[in-house]
Amino acid sequence: MKTLIVYYSRTKTSEKLAKNLADKLDAGLEEVIDRRDYSGALGYIAGGRDALMKKEGEIEELKNNARDYDLVIIVTPVWAGNMVPGIRSFIRQEKDDLGDVVFIAMQGSSREQKVFRDLEEEVGRGAVVQEFFTTKEIQRDEFGEKLDELVGEIRGLEKEGEN
Repeated sequence: MKTLIVYYSRTKTSEKLAKNLADKLDAGLEEVIDRRDYSGALGYIAGGRDALMKKEGEIEELKNNARDYDLVIIVTPVWAGNMVPGIRSFIRQEKDDLGDVVFIAMQGSSREQKVFRDLEEEVGRGAVVQEFFTTKEIQRDEFGEKLDELVGEIRGLEKEGEN
């Protein structure tokens, strides 16, 4: 199963998770780069506002096309309970070319948030797998076991597809 991991990362936390996952799955990587500057305290506030208002980002041209992949894993930080604007733009741009999807949320809270409903609404269907990681898990390198379980679930999808 040809897999692409698409991620946005303001603080490099989501990037760390995406790269670890790509290594384990031998998957392609696509960083969504938003031209809007969400760095620093003011960027944090603006990003939360834009996510809450479900605004699209102004993303740079993508290097990969979703239609070339059987599975697209979308890794998004959670801002104000929603996906980030850049990921929203990616989904709206690539929606018609998405095959199966996996949703991964990177969040501060240790409880599931509404971001998965938001992702489902944008994609137009549910994910074959969804998982969330906390920022602390990634920053403290305490996510290995959880990541391995996720990789097992995704590899299980590959085996189902072979049958």
